[in-house]
Amino acid sequence: MYATLTDMTARFETAELIQLTDEALNGVIDEAKLATVLTEATGKINAYISKRYPGPFAPVPSVLTDAACDIARYRLYKTSAPEQVAARYQEVMDWLKMVAEGTATLTGDDGATATQSASVQFSTPDRLFSRDRMRGY
Repeated sequence: MYATLTDMTARFETAELIQLTDEALNGVIDEAKLATVLTEATGKINAYISKRYPGPFAPVPSVLTDAACDIARYRLYKTSAPEQVAARYQEVMDWLKMVAEGTATLTGDDGATATQSASVQFSTPDRLFSRDRMRGY
């Protein structure tokens, strides 16, 4: 997962998270419900970035943690999210689309671009019929 309960409480008000997750009215955050939504958010992110950036990421770039938190928060609102929440969700989705298209990059906290470590190399024999070899025919 790209985000945890700790990440969510660091970014959003605890009262809001309680209101969105506490169906039993215990006055606490329903950690299981929040974990489910965060897992769904991670899956959504992976669906966009997996072709360009195969995971897993160690450590997880903070931009992915932020994106997962915004997606999860939006999904916790069942009917209609406040304008600010919806705007942040749309911003994340637009960014994910740009990453998938290759017009934006996924950078880590150190500013380095995430890359796949393997490289492909191939070689072929010399051409049998090249322009130089066929000269004069």
